[in-house]
Amino acid sequence: MRYPAPLVQGSVIALTAFSAGVVEKYHPRLDRVIADFRQRGFTVVEGQCLRASHRHVSADKAQRAAELMAFLLDDAIDAVVPPWGGELAMELLPLLDYDKISAAKPKWVFGFSDVSTLCVALSTKCAWATAHCANFMQLNIAQSDGLTAGTLKILATPAGGQFSQSSSAMYQSKSIDFEHDDDATFHLSQPTTWKSLQQKVPSISMQGRLIGGCLDTIGHLFGSCYFDIERFSGCYPEQGTILYFENAELAPPALIRVLLSMRFKGVFDNLAGLLIGRSSAKSVDNSGLSYQEALVSVLCDCDFPIIYDLDIGHQPPNLTLINGAFASVALDSQSGTITQSFV
Repeated sequence: MRYPAPLVQGSVIALTAFSAGVVEKYHPRLDRVIADFRQRGFTVVEGQCLRASHRHVSADKAQRAAELMAFLLDDAIDAVVPPWGGELAMELLPLLDYDKISAAKPKWVFGFSDVSTLCVALSTKCAWATAHCANFMQLNIAQSDGLTAGTLKILATPAGGQFSQSSSAMYQSKSIDFEHDDDATFHLSQPTTWKSLQQKVPSISMQGRLIGGCLDTIGHLFGSCYFDIERFSGCYPEQGTILYFENAELAPPALIRVLLSMRFKGVFDNLAGLLIGRSSAKSVDNSGLSYQEALVSVLCDCDFPIIYDLDIGHQPPNLTLINGAFASVALDSQSGTITQSFV
């Protein structure tokens, strides 16, 4: 893996919405977070594909791809960051030149949701380490919970470095209101409990290279050249691979279909472990089928450890998981830790 240079004071961050842009009512929040990043000492450059959104995207796919490529190839830039996720980053993947990207200086790309669509492609095709973590729009200075507040410190880790994170105490179950409070912070009201899918196992540990993201988007990429997990795993045969994902909107039957599709494609064949984030989708469908039952129906006989309800995804706070980093994960009782190394 090629790890981007530490993101520190003086680093240049280019903002471009390669998926959903920011409509006018959320501009005060965007301006607030940009000001907070500048207060921290970063230089923030705005792209043209940012302050508008129409039919789920900030601009047409050719414009978004051209701006994204320009930023990814500009070695004066240290990070290329969207404001948040969206729906249609996938349509940019065939428009990018991965040979040119591979030859450029690696840059941090970070966030969650549709951001992970680009991240898995960069990490598996170009060997760039990327980060699944809080979105830019959540990283105002006022946000003080440990996982979110520690995001930028983690992105300042140099190659060869290491860091550890622990499970949060509480998480947020409802979205915060950026429109009416441009400095809003999370309302962490629900207790966090990491769980073993193999319920009879009191404690779990796993090691391997991390890769993953939002299942709603990356689930469509397995088996394609944009997320060739078999090739990724083959680069680290002695270390193993830990796949992680979170479910944003898939109802239990849809979740079963995606997981079965992954199984048919061999995604689960050679994993060292699986980490599953909190689901923000409906927990039980009209038939009574639950989210947990959906997971168990497909994954119950897997021969690798599985932990679910981690701090990953659309119910913050988020762990910062580095695609490509070597990770050691441990679950004891109801809390967990994860240590990642930039090796």
